[in-house]
Amino acid sequence: MAAVVCDIGIGDHVEADGTVTYVERRYAGDFGSAVRELNGPPTRRSIFDAECLASVLAAAPVDMWLVDVDGRAVQPSYPRGDCGLDNTLGLAKILELPEVEATEHRVRLDAAGITYFYSCSPIVSTPVPGSRSLLDLTSTPSGFCRFDTAGPDLMFTGADRYESEPYLDWNAAFIDVEPAGPCGERATSLATTSTQSTIGDELVMIDVHIELDGCRRILADGFTPLSAPASVVDSIVSAAS
Repeated sequence: MAAVVCDIGIGDHVEADGTVTYVERRYAGDFGSAVRELNGPPTRRSIFDAECLASVLAAAPVDMWLVDVDGRAVQPSYPRGDCGLDNTLGLAKILELPEVEATEHRVRLDAAGITYFYSCSPIVSTPVPGSRSLLDLTSTPSGFCRFDTAGPDLMFTGADRYESEPYLDWNAAFIDVEPAGPCGERATSLATTSTQSTIGDELVMIDVHIELDGCRRILADGFTPLSAPASVVDSIVSAAS
């Protein structure tokens, strides 16, 4: 008997065609304790229980199959747990078994998928400068989309999760940053990310553009362009290397 479990996470990098990797893992060993947990009785605590109301979201579902010696697979269900959520102790027991095989797969994300997982959009429009200050935003980027801007058409070249080492405090890096002065150089490389901002009573996502060469400006629709600190540009470049 074996168990096949697919990672709920995907790779840190998206290719220019939107493809990204995920891993299928196979576990083998003694499944006795795992099967006992999968066959366990449901608990009775209601989702409307006072303690349950403090729960926000259930964990993302994990794809898991049990495979017999003849290669026949079944996807088990989990007993109902506290607060109406699945009791996944059976899965936890399986993940404690020896991992005997790992297979990498590729899947293609659409624009919405890239935006969701990497906090940036592969579809951009040229920002129109305005009077608002980018320094009023709290910037905590978690991913960047990258573009080649050398040709007549802007080309998406991929996206990366942002895990700069050592960690760069963007808000500290933006202290005393000056507005961008006149510049006629054309950037050939661009990175974009999204950050949240409150406009009136509405919380909105704002696309922020960082020119990695040329004038090296930070741009956003409705905001005054800023000169990009060298530490910010370097951290974005290093995150993709």
